[in-house]
Amino acid sequence: MADAKTEKQKVKEITDKLEEGLKELFESEKYKSYLSTMSKFHNYSFNNTFLIALQRPDATLVAGYQAWQKIFNRHVNKGERGIRILAPAPIGFEDIPGASKGYFNIEENRIAVQEGMSESQTLKTMVHETAHSMLHNKGKRLTIF
Repeated sequence: MADAKTEKQKVKEITDKLEEGLKELFESEKYKSYLSTMSKFHNYSFNNTFLIALQRPDATLVAGYQAWQKIFNRHVNKGERGIRILAPAPIGFEDIPGASKGYFNIEENRIAVQEGMSESQTLKTMVHETAHSMLHNKGKRLTIF
């Protein structure tokens, strides 16, 4: 049970970091920085691009441990630490009956978000449901260069 609580605490920390960062994103120069990061990491989701920017704003290339070896023919230096990103969970919009604003379907590894909500409510729901997905699918670690 202690491991599950520890994982929940980690997810809460990541979720809190994302929510705080989202608030700051639209209120400061961080939006410009985010757009710059996004232009370098266009293959990642909004949340993962944002997590990369929060953890390593100076990152120029992100890849998994084996990708560094196989694709780039490079090796990770001893002692280097990876960054956390969220496991993929194609996010979709749909009309969800009832009062729910979103849900995570563990069998399909899919997040659904109520369509037609405000941008801030949509982002908040995405962060919330992403936290649920992380509880069931541990986040992947990437090493950056």
